[in-house]
Amino acid sequence: MDQAVNFDFFIRLIRKYWRAIVSFTLVGLIVAAGLTFFVITPKYKSSVQILVNRKNTNAATEYVGQQADVHMITTYKELIAGQVALKPAQQQLSERYGIERSLNTLKSEVSVTSPNNSQVFSIAVTDTDAKASATIANQIARSFKNQVQKIIKVNNVTIVAPAETPNGAVSPKKPLNMLVGLVAGLLLGFVYAAIRMRIR
Repeated sequence: MDQAVNFDFFIRLIRKYWRAIVSFTLVGLIVAAGLTFFVITPKYKSSVQILVNRKNTNAATEYVGQQADVHMITTYKELIAGQVALKPAQQQLSERYGIERSLNTLKSEVSVTSPNNSQVFSIAVTDTDAKASATIANQIARSFKNQVQKIIKVNNVTIVAPAETPNGAVSPKKPLNMLVGLVAGLLLGFVYAAIRMRIR
């Protein structure tokens, strides 16, 4: 009985206030489109892949060396996210490419990921400029490699896949934003209609 009453109320709501519901839905869609295409700054992501692999000539020590390299990746992540790699990278970016970024900006743009028990990890950079995202990622990788050789005195870092300029932005996610705006507008339309129906 209650379900029948609720369904009847829902049908009457749509019949009486469908214009308002459609209007709210369209407004939600338009607002989402405006924010997505004209307000939110697009961001682009580029990644460079790095292999950590020391040169072992002794087969007996090769496995031990590989495990040591895997454990060293945790330390390398700290170096990449800190001033050890970012400071020289910042200087090179400014001098060679005219890319000006503060250390705090670089820290917020950089992320390091590595699969479990893998000697390969990735340095990803998310920036508002597509070309700059690749340039920054590659320069950080080069600076990191140089610093590892100076500080840890090992030559076990190889850049296996340099970053390339991305074709499209990773944010904002246009289809998702439009869907959220559509649904939000639709819900607001039903809330408005329900309130109007109740107070009459």
